[in-house]
Amino acid sequence: MSNSIILISLLMTLFCSAQQLPNSKNDSIKKASKISVTPSLNSEVKTEVADSTFIIPDNPQEFYQGFYKENNPFNGYFKISEREIFWVDFYKDGIKTNQYSFDIFKNIEGEEQKEREEINYEYVESGKTVLDIKSTFKNGEIVDGAILGRLKHGYFAKKYNNGKIVEVKIDVFAIHYANRLTFKVTENYILFSHLKDRASMVQFSLNNGRLLVEVLANNTIIASNNLNDCNPKNPKPNSNISIFKIKDRIDCLMFKNDLDMKIYEDNLSMLQNIILSNYTFPSDSNDPYEFLKQFLEKLSSEEEEEIMTEESLEIAFLDTDKNGIIKEGIYWEEATNNNGSYKIYKDGKIIKEAENNLLDFQNTLEDYFKQNY
Repeated sequence: MSNSIILISLLMTLFCSAQQLPNSKNDSIKKASKISVTPSLNSEVKTEVADSTFIIPDNPQEFYQGFYKENNPFNGYFKISEREIFWVDFYKDGIKTNQYSFDIFKNIEGEEQKEREEINYEYVESGKTVLDIKSTFKNGEIVDGAILGRLKHGYFAKKYNNGKIVEVKIDVFAIHYANRLTFKVTENYILFSHLKDRASMVQFSLNNGRLLVEVLANNTIIASNNLNDCNPKNPKPNSNISIFKIKDRIDCLMFKNDLDMKIYEDNLSMLQNIILSNYTFPSDSNDPYEFLKQFLEKLSSEEEEEIMTEESLEIAFLDTDKNGIIKEGIYWEEATNNNGSYKIYKDGKIIKEAENNLLDFQNTLEDYFKQNY
């Protein structure tokens, strides 16, 4: 399985079922403007097209022409329409050398729109879409810049630098709702952020073939699935720790025990969904650029991905103090062939010990929470 499937599966849970974009402030202007798209056709063979629905600030024109050769784009500007969203490809002698697009969030209602009007006021007032992002192509492949694409519930923009994907932005829309999800390569990590949670971000990295996910706030790790922090013999201080067995792997959730969960609930839910999903990662790939590339390939595929979760068996629920001492909780430790024993902690002390196997321990857990030790 691709090492990006978990990101895709999780991403789909964050998408809303939007079918249209919010209205922009310029809708009334656009409707009143006399904008034309005029293709010149000889029978069914395309010869040229003239389009005045957009403006390119670096090369402002009343309209932009594109000329075909043997019914294929050859020279000039060609609009690629995707419902409300579009971009323009520029060809020279049959080769695409540039693409022009715009930041979707700067074209919808909000602060970004106001900023846009201040920067390109004369173009916005004209009712034309301002294509102020220029991308460069070589041998048909993008080298620098950003290109747009459509998803089932939104759009994505791929940003390139020297031929490598360095950032992916996913814009998700519904009536009275808009959000931007961003994956960005930084050093050895991929950082995930979104507009609905400005207090935290998620950091992805590959560690010995295993996905390490950390939620950060103010440059401090507040939650993660780092197994080193979840070791019951040396647990992380001031933490709530849950440990699971999912098929043949052990995974965990560690949260700072003084968190206001509501502030970070979106990113904390992401962490939990990742851990409970079935994912695998090749141990020979730690390149974040390649990681992001595979992520995008999966995201761009037409194949629909389902959120795939595995049945998990709980091993431990622990609460630690400032010294890393287990204050409260329950912990099962394996001996052989799923047989083992568990301990229950109360006020920093072991108050009960017994033997059972992992399946029976699931019933013990239910009783533990019902009795509220």
